[in-house]
Amino acid sequence: MLFTTKPKTDKPEPDLDSSQFGHFGNLTRPYKDAERKDLDRERYLQTLTNYQRAPVRLLEEAVRIQASLNRLKMKPEKREQLTQTVLGQIYPVVAMWYEKFQAEQSSLPESNERRNALETSIKAVEQVAISYKLLFHADYSASPSSFARNQQQLYARGLRIIELLRLMQRLKALRYQKMSKTDWLDVNQVFFSMLLHNAVNDKLDLLGTVGARSRQNKSERSSTSKGSMQEIYLSIQLFGLLETNSWSTRLLHIPDAWLNTLGMESFRIVADTHAPLQPGNLITYLNNNSPPQFQRREDIKGPSILIDYTGLYNALVKEHENIGKMRFIGAVDPKKLTKPLQELNDEERLPVIESMLIALIQRSRQKKRHRVHTYDALRVYFGLNEVFRLLRDISSKDMQRIIDSRQFVDKLARQSSLLADDAKSHMNTQWAMINFSSGGLLIGTEETAFSTPIKIGQLVAFGPVDAELHRITLGYINRLHRTEDHRVEVAIVRLSSHAEAVVIQTEQDIQEKSGHTAILVKDLRGQWQLIVNTGLAVKSGDPLKLIRNDGSRLPVRLGEVWLVEKEFTIYELRSPGLR
Repeated sequence: MLFTTKPKTDKPEPDLDSSQFGHFGNLTRPYKDAERKDLDRERYLQTLTNYQRAPVRLLEEAVRIQASLNRLKMKPEKREQLTQTVLGQIYPVVAMWYEKFQAEQSSLPESNERRNALETSIKAVEQVAISYKLLFHADYSASPSSFARNQQQLYARGLRIIELLRLMQRLKALRYQKMSKTDWLDVNQVFFSMLLHNAVNDKLDLLGTVGARSRQNKSERSSTSKGSMQEIYLSIQLFGLLETNSWSTRLLHIPDAWLNTLGMESFRIVADTHAPLQPGNLITYLNNNSPPQFQRREDIKGPSILIDYTGLYNALVKEHENIGKMRFIGAVDPKKLTKPLQELNDEERLPVIESMLIALIQRSRQKKRHRVHTYDALRVYFGLNEVFRLLRDISSKDMQRIIDSRQFVDKLARQSSLLADDAKSHMNTQWAMINFSSGGLLIGTEETAFSTPIKIGQLVAFGPVDAELHRITLGYINRLHRTEDHRVEVAIVRLSSHAEAVVIQTEQDIQEKSGHTAILVKDLRGQWQLIVNTGLAVKSGDPLKLIRNDGSRLPVRLGEVWLVEKEFTIYELRSPGLR
């Protein structure tokens, strides 16, 4: 057994409390007697088959059927048969929706099709998982002899719960949502209950690998794929730890791709000896309602395990250095990269590795975060073009004319939604600050079908509603989170204390008497940087002519790339004339 209870110094170590295992806190027990028609498998199969041409309607009907079955008393064998019937009908539909929307560029607001399909998929998977929890709870025993009699079917049902919860985790990530605390508790409950009997490593046929394998490699998504409970459990832990719900949707398979390439030794479970945690170790426990943690909490009750991630971390560091060397000589050969990186675009590889490395490092907050207790409304401008227009306008000498001409645009910048049904919805869709630090801020609003388009990696400018127009700060969106109450939280990283609209010219532009718009910024360290459109054909080391608002022309040279996003790229900037 990999875990023990917390040792006592004054008493012998107590036995594990068997009542902790095999229970699900929010599981409603069946309470209605079933009639004969309620147990008719063919009836349910025919009903669902009728909706094959209407996939969302099929899922809605499956939710209704499965929720009804979960309330009925019946023999475990019959419950499993009926649940398998529903699952067999919904899984191909859920898989279809997942692959369709993973391939699309995700942003807010959602289309009605996307929202309905994903919300209904999550509900359908959730209801089927509840049925398997009922089955698992009914037969589970912490007693070794009682467990042995039902081990085979308990393992199969427990594996299915873990697999369905992983699928829910990936579906929610498509909507910028996290697993709920209840889901985390259920994942740990099933795994620790089986780990008590050292029954977590048998490989069985999986429903599929939707959400865990690249959609480009169809051979890896075979319906006959096998997996163990421990493999799926660790997949869930890593995905949650990396906060991949904020990644580009097309990259959601990357954590599992690393585990599949390196093997499970790179991210493995080890026994918890209750010694101080060493670098490279995480801790999780039976009643943990979140991803694994970097520090041991004093109030941990019940069994716990450690996860050693040094193998994964070292492989990421090595690959980061490898790409850096290739970039230095100007020749990145994808064939010499680790398999998970080969199918990615050049601009995606380093950011993905760096995101994973940052998440795998225990971080204490360097900048104090301040909670906002009053309603602090903001103006927020989204996108490179909109930010450039704002900076260009506020550099005008005739500010009154600019204020008058921008009146409508600046009012819209206060709202996340272009339309409102009434005064209440108008207030709810205003941008409001949730908390802030010197490094950035978290803002929130209510989501509607008319919300301003928002996506991760978007350049933004923001400032208080009641402040003068020129009092704005630049940043970019690095995280989106859709809460359960139809609200959206947007995390913004602060970029600069000074920003101005400029024009830049390459040597060819000077000859052709043309130029390109850009944004000159002074970052929080006081260093000059240049923000340009990512599609602009420039690179580090290029000499440019920079034309500022006052008409002055400065020779500058592009330094190292500081940040690459789909919309914009930030270069460090060198020039003796910049003050």
